[in-house]
Amino acid sequence: MKFNKLTNKKQTLASMLLIAVISFGIFSCSDDNNEVNPDGEEKENGWFVHFEIDNPNNSIHYMGVYEQIPEKMEPSNAVEIGLGASTMTYGDNIYTVNASANTLTKWEVNKASLELNPIQILSIASAGFSNFNEPIILSENQAFMIDLEEGSVVEWNPTTMKIIETYNVTPNPLVDFEEGSWTQTNTFYPSNDKIFIPIRFGVTDDCCDFTYPGGMMVGVFDPASKTITYVSDSRSFAAHVGFILNERGDMYQTPSIYNQITNDFYNHDDPGFFTILKFNPDGNYDPNFELKLNEILPIKMLRDVAFISGDKIVLAYIDTTHATPTWDDRWSFRNQETEKVVLDMNTLEVTPFTGLDKYQSGGEWEVINGVNYHLGINQIDGLWYATILLENSFGNYTEVSNIEGGFYISLDKIW
Repeated sequence: MKFNKLTNKKQTLASMLLIAVISFGIFSCSDDNNEVNPDGEEKENGWFVHFEIDNPNNSIHYMGVYEQIPEKMEPSNAVEIGLGASTMTYGDNIYTVNASANTLTKWEVNKASLELNPIQILSIASAGFSNFNEPIILSENQAFMIDLEEGSVVEWNPTTMKIIETYNVTPNPLVDFEEGSWTQTNTFYPSNDKIFIPIRFGVTDDCCDFTYPGGMMVGVFDPASKTITYVSDSRSFAAHVGFILNERGDMYQTPSIYNQITNDFYNHDDPGFFTILKFNPDGNYDPNFELKLNEILPIKMLRDVAFISGDKIVLAYIDTTHATPTWDDRWSFRNQETEKVVLDMNTLEVTPFTGLDKYQSGGEWEVINGVNYHLGINQIDGLWYATILLENSFGNYTEVSNIEGGFYISLDKIW
């Protein structure tokens, strides 16, 4: 089971999710009756890939199921799902989101032909749910849409595609922090029978008379009691943050590239711009864990925490030899050369990490059947170049697939 998580790159495209156009008119189906071939021999594997291709004025999303991941990912052997899309898998099914219509579509896969057929649609709009966030599926009979901005929840059944219940919870306390600010609560992490939702805080593009709230914040939703609890910690900073999980399921909350923009241009009281915290499965921050990267590394900007393996963190950063750019040129930091290192959280030993040298940042990681796959991104002469890498051993990778002029969004093996 995989859930899309916004990466740094995807955050720049997040607004496109609001104009997602997913309609049956653009679906490529096997035939008019959506019949499957009962006599066809089933494929041994079913790899699901969600990717996008950049065009001059937009970015089109595609998805497909393959017996083997194609070495070269092309739209010609995939289903177009619009200008922006969110997808997830559960069991043998795929679910796509049409944010503009407030609908979810459930797909089945013909295991012989690997064709995708839309079989059911659920309208969340019928429940009065107006701010469409990405769903999260906990079991074959229980899933949720959670909007912390308005404090509304829709519980639905992924098998029957029927709404079970709608109810209200306590809204995100930062939603109206200051005029010109915004919060983002559409990335979910299920653990220990609860759903963890990092509160990402930001502002509009106006500079720079603005005060940020101090501290990280997480919403913890309990599906049993149908309640939300907000937990905060002042040791780190509240801007664009998210969870990084290791293979043990330990959750670390890490800052991002956006924090440095805040540090350089906005008023703030919180100094923890480079501090990594640990979030326990019981729904609280670990008071005994606090990793201050700026006391270990000559760090000017944390470009990305690529992944955490056991007690080792792989991260990319821009060192202190780089000066702060002007406000108008603030995003030039994205193109600066990064240092990529391994940091041992126990010994604080730092060693170079060369496995991802060709990539600007850590990209996204998927753990499938105990194997790590890296969805890497790079930009060459203004053109995005993306790859899927198979981890053979720590720091050693084999390229499985690539895209020119696009990105991989998610990868899963559904059978």
